[in-house]
Amino acid sequence: MTITLKNDIREVSRLGDFLKAAAERYHLEDAQGKELRLAVEEAVVNVIDYAYPEGEEGEITLELNFEEGGVLIRIIDSGIPFDPTKTEEPDTSLPARGRHIGGLGIYLLRSLTDSIRYERREGKNILILVKRFIHSLA
Repeated sequence: MTITLKNDIREVSRLGDFLKAAAERYHLEDAQGKELRLAVEEAVVNVIDYAYPEGEEGEITLELNFEEGGVLIRIIDSGIPFDPTKTEEPDTSLPARGRHIGGLGIYLLRSLTDSIRYERREGKNILILVKRFIHSLA
């Protein structure tokens, strides 16, 4: 399944509908569908917010490949190169006032997926997420 979005925050509702339809199509349990949506929406919102300079239009392509036991997700954009796998883990032991602003989105993404990889090919950022499921997909 594939969807292409504009780098516009209003596109998140289209993304949510797409992800809900995918979860239903592949008979994901409610908790699994919600985790998948949260992880993918977090990654896509980061692209919308940071990949393109202010006022520059761009696209984000999301590819979902469901396989036995899980899903492989590719999020592709032609924005500014950024490898989220190189970011340091935030210190979550500090109180909220003692932490730097930001950085929790990638932490959340890591905690909701089983693996994250990044590639830069042909001027494109490719974020590859893997989410495994307990039951087999229909």
